[in-house]
Amino acid sequence: MRLMMTWRAINVGLYSAEMENFYSRLALDIIGKAVFNYDFNSLKTDDPVIKAVYTVLREAEYRSVTFIPYWKVPPLRWLVPRQKACQEALVVVNDTLNMLITRTKKLVEVGSGSYCSPRHPTHFEPSSPELCGTL
Repeated sequence: MRLMMTWRAINVGLYSAEMENFYSRLALDIIGKAVFNYDFNSLKTDDPVIKAVYTVLREAEYRSVTFIPYWKVPPLRWLVPRQKACQEALVVVNDTLNMLITRTKKLVEVGSGSYCSPRHPTHFEPSSPELCGTL
């Protein structure tokens, strides 16, 4: 529903959107809701988790083309501003992922070992590649 409202607003010309950023945020919302039952609401808001994810992704891209892996030198991780920002972003991302994983495990434990709900027969069980329920 939110996606359709956003598309209508773009189509009518209420605002413009950078499509790469839009699809990245959309993917984050879909993955967050489907895997962790968590709404990042990234199409409407910028929260610290989203900024941290982008910081880590940009750093991964930078590292993939850098010849000398200076980030492996422990003191430089905190002295180089770019590396310091990446380390801080990793803490935010890891803390959020740990919270989401713990929450999802609790949901599975409470719900008779299945992550699936009867309303959504095509959800995957996290521990198994099989479909829960039948179509």
